[in-house]
Amino acid sequence: MRKRCAWLLMLLLLVNFICMDMSVCTAFAGELSGYTVRIGLVSLYENQSQIVVKNTSLVMGYETEGAFVQCAVLNSSDGFTFTPDTSYCYASEATYDSYEAVQQTIAGLKEKNEYISCGVSGTGKFRIYISADSELTAQSLAAALEESVKIRFAAVEHDAFYRVKVTWQEGNLIIDVGSDNKYPQFQAGAANEAGVYVLDLGERQYRGRMEIGRFGASNGLTPVSVLDMEEYLYGVVACEMVPSWETEALKAQAVCARSYAYALDKRTVEFGADNGYALFDTTRSQVYKGYGTETEKTNQAVDATRGEMIYYRENVVKAFFYSTSGGHSENCEDVWDVALTYFRGVPDNTELHQEKAPWIVVKTKAEIAEAVKGTGVDVGQVTNISAQIRSASGRIFRLRVTGTAGTAYLLKEKVRTELSLPGTKAKIVKYGDVPDKVYVQTMSGTSQKQISTSYIISGDGNISQAGEELEQYVVISSDNLTNFPKNAPTDPDTYYFAGMGYGHGVGLSQSGAQSLALLGYDYEYIIHHYYNKVEIR
Repeated sequence: MRKRCAWLLMLLLLVNFICMDMSVCTAFAGELSGYTVRIGLVSLYENQSQIVVKNTSLVMGYETEGAFVQCAVLNSSDGFTFTPDTSYCYASEATYDSYEAVQQTIAGLKEKNEYISCGVSGTGKFRIYISADSELTAQSLAAALEESVKIRFAAVEHDAFYRVKVTWQEGNLIIDVGSDNKYPQFQAGAANEAGVYVLDLGERQYRGRMEIGRFGASNGLTPVSVLDMEEYLYGVVACEMVPSWETEALKAQAVCARSYAYALDKRTVEFGADNGYALFDTTRSQVYKGYGTETEKTNQAVDATRGEMIYYRENVVKAFFYSTSGGHSENCEDVWDVALTYFRGVPDNTELHQEKAPWIVVKTKAEIAEAVKGTGVDVGQVTNISAQIRSASGRIFRLRVTGTAGTAYLLKEKVRTELSLPGTKAKIVKYGDVPDKVYVQTMSGTSQKQISTSYIISGDGNISQAGEELEQYVVISSDNLTNFPKNAPTDPDTYYFAGMGYGHGVGLSQSGAQSLALLGYDYEYIIHHYYNKVEIR
């Protein structure tokens, strides 16, 4: 259905309704500038058969003791291809201090061929590797080298789930790590025109460094972006909030995103191949699309709040946020299971600049029955649905679904997720309803009126009849916004879920932040509005 709505200021209107041990390599490359985060780039590149890095120069190294330590510089005329390595391998028992030392030794071998390459382990040690598709071929080559140049080789476990091979026009490299080892990191060997060192994966580009590995022993490869928190936020704020919005709203988003990432990032865990990252580049954590999405305005908002986070007592708040509240945010326990002091629902009736407009989702009885069946209850053919309990904000807390075979209940966030709704601040409209009736206080008392047949006094004093073309009416009351859909379903087997708001409703509303910023409030006020009894420091 087309989504059109009107904002109506109705004077004296009373709305009746019931209100979520690594070795140091060869060269020091500089101190890390701040708190480093690790993001799994799963939205486009998760579990891939190959990852292509288009840069023609890569610096390889390891992060240790607060520094990135360079191990090698790799140069290519056509970029680098990373693939899972499933070959049979033999590795020299002797280790070498550097990539260059291995390359010099390989260059001096008379038997040099495409089967011989440099390899690096998860402890930063370099070895000569022999790899082939056939175990017999690899074994024969290793025996020949032992005989001719007296280098002893030992077989490497074939089922090494974490091994990766890097190939390029001029060479190749085997990365051989175990589940507890760290993959080497790669960074761009040259800056772009803007002076930024960016790794180019084709569709997207990323600041900082990158590990490309078979994390969790998966068959495919997933890149992990490793970079300074502030540089990470450059990409997040530009993706999570409309970049052209007011600066104070963008600053509030930057502080929330920084707090959320810090609280979510499991820094007590030693990251290895088995546990490569705690943050995702999707809404599972925060949307992050890298360097290409950055804007000057969003970057300035990050810089202006550098290092600032939201604290409740001595802990950083996992500062949840979402698109649009629809007039009132939500208590944490009314969405999830835990009640937290700093997540209290608050009126948001100034949220008049909504990124996501009021919506109507059409559901058939069969679709509702199937959704409930997915939770383990078969109600048969649906005969009725109702919002049995609503939270103080007006969201559906418990949805009752009655059918020919029984009754089922969807609670809290399950209402949104199981029915695929934008939010739960919704009215349920069935066949035969007149959904746009309201109660109006007049000098002679309270009476019920139908909006579509009424005249409206707008905020600027103009009087007009309610628009015939509108899909929903939205009314501003003292502590909320309420939507009134104009029409009911024409099919008795269909329900309308007519709602406002987009997301779980816990914490900061991005649309509400924009609205407050437009009213002149700064980012600190905005944050304190949405998070109870917190400090910014």
